[in-house]
Amino acid sequence: MKTKIHSLLRPCESDTLVVILAPMNLPASQLPHYRNSEVINASKLLINPANSNFYLDCEAEVKELISSSLVVTQAKRLIICGSSMGGYGALLFGPQFEETVALFSYAPAFRLDHPYSRSALQMEIQHKGGAGSVTEGLTSTSADIHLFLPCFDHQDGANIADALALEGDYPNLAIHYLNCTHDINTHLPLPELVNSYLRTSRIPEDKIAPLRASLYDARIAASTYALYCREYGIAVDVEFEHYPTERTANWRYFYWKARNLAKMQKLWESIHNFIAAMEKGGHNVSEVQFCLANTYKDIGMIQAAVGHYREADRLSPNDPTILSAINNIIKQ
Repeated sequence: MKTKIHSLLRPCESDTLVVILAPMNLPASQLPHYRNSEVINASKLLINPANSNFYLDCEAEVKELISSSLVVTQAKRLIICGSSMGGYGALLFGPQFEETVALFSYAPAFRLDHPYSRSALQMEIQHKGGAGSVTEGLTSTSADIHLFLPCFDHQDGANIADALALEGDYPNLAIHYLNCTHDINTHLPLPELVNSYLRTSRIPEDKIAPLRASLYDARIAASTYALYCREYGIAVDVEFEHYPTERTANWRYFYWKARNLAKMQKLWESIHNFIAAMEKGGHNVSEVQFCLANTYKDIGMIQAAVGHYREADRLSPNDPTILSAINNIIKQ
């Protein structure tokens, strides 16, 4: 039985069909690619999954839908774009069509079998043996491939580790490392990038430059992911590397490093890294404040612990775990 796919085809007088793959099953009004897609001057096919597994469950159906839309619009060129699971879909489906001229993939899950990649986790992907890698398909397409990979979200680090391994292997692949998090709507106007490519066969550098990250930041993101997995006892093929506190603004790296140090009872080193995390933006995250408070408590600095517990409570009011910790430490 086929799984239902929500789709909307908007034909226009153009030789190009742009396929926009939604990252999740949400109303169109909540999807940034849908809301902003009117700026794209081409026929558009908007695809929204009916369930979380649609790339795995409905690969044939999605491919059939794209094929029929090419016939209806009489398009000779195909551009596929998406973010998160939609980015994964762009890499999966793009190489399957000879009409594909460009792929735009933001924060994709390269390998759904990589534990705790954000896309796989949020979409609740459960596929025996994993979905494998989509990178093999990149060798079979001559399309321009643009990967946009956020360096400030620890769960995207698995994909960055994969991307670092791809550097230089594909002449038509451009990897853009960005100093931002997984949420594309906050950072990058994907439909505008696509429309610029339609006009010039290039993407506007002025849209990318303010977010441009270095290879150093990309490697830190991969290490952050390795630390995250180490915290939960998950074996990964990403190596953790130590980096000095002054050279990156990625507070998550120092947060997960601090948690690992605390687990190893290296409490003063842990506190040093928690403080580094706060100095780089983590001070506004209740979990950072809470974990630092726990570490202060463990070394006997009760007043410091109470202060950070209260700050965690301010950031996440009425959280029962935080309130319980405050009550317990006050009773001591």
